[in-house]
Amino acid sequence: MRILLACHESPARADDAWDTGALAERLRSRGHDVRLWDAERELTALTGAAFPPLDAWPAAWSDDLLAEYLHLARRRLDDLIVAEDPDVIHTDGLWVLAYLALESGVPYVSSVRGGELVRVDTLARQRELIVQAAENAGRLFVADATASERLLAVLPELETPTTVIGPLRYACPTKLSHAYRQVREARCGEFSGWMTAASG
Repeated sequence: MRILLACHESPARADDAWDTGALAERLRSRGHDVRLWDAERELTALTGAAFPPLDAWPAAWSDDLLAEYLHLARRRLDDLIVAEDPDVIHTDGLWVLAYLALESGVPYVSSVRGGELVRVDTLARQRELIVQAAENAGRLFVADATASERLLAVLPELETPTTVIGPLRYACPTKLSHAYRQVREARCGEFSGWMTAASG
């Protein structure tokens, strides 16, 4: 399966429980074709613009900076989709990259770290991005039952399936692979239904 693993910040921190680089290697060891997209690093290299870490949000993220990031990341994601033709996108976090995955039309899943839930509670300007991304994801991954409860407390109407996988770095590749396949097959089923309705 072709997986586009998208994160905002560098995954090269070996002590980080959310290390997407380690997850990419674990998935590759199971035979998946994984493309790791470090959005902040690539966009900085392409444009020379410096984007703050998400930990500095919202103080360091003005509306103009967020709009620029959305524009550049959208263009880059479109290019990656054409080049890589992913079966599924897995976004690290439920914010800008998850929203862009929704816009792309490619089936996607998102890992919910928790910081984005604070954004839903406190800042209206990002709430719409996060809520839409959460509601339309094929699956949401959380570290533990407490995180799952917090997610449902913040988004009580949420119907998206949620799976406890532990910290991303240590997530079971078999469990993730199963979820990826379910999400891809569900989207293929929806598309088949649309085509049948359109031809009928």
